[in-house]
Amino acid sequence: MVLKPAPKAKPVVVEAAQTGPARAVAPAGGLTASGYVVARTRATVAAEVTGRVVEVRVEEGQSVQAGQVLAVLDGSLARVDAASTQARAVSARATLNSAQVQYAQAQKDLVRSQALAKPDISARPISRPPC
Repeated sequence: MVLKPAPKAKPVVVEAAQTGPARAVAPAGGLTASGYVVARTRATVAAEVTGRVVEVRVEEGQSVQAGQVLAVLDGSLARVDAASTQARAVSARATLNSAQVQYAQAQKDLVRSQALAKPDISARPISRPPC
């Protein structure tokens, strides 16, 4: 086995970065180009219900957290829909109550009809006491 010496390390130049507003700097003898930045990921946002947007709480490009409210919808359509659904529920309960009463009466009528249809019951005249 032959050991070779490690390659000589190149010196690294370290400079302090300055912060401040961005400005265009053309590299010496280089190329100047224009363009735009595109995000690596894209998210599609949709509301669970339809409605008119009355308030937008974020701006394009702003970072957001999961669960954060991005916009507020007008709730008047949802309130109308809820009232309509409640009215239909009340109507359905009334229809159910009526059907239950009719069912109970039909059961009573069935029992009475079955009793009258027995062979030992005949149509006899009702005897009236003498006057």
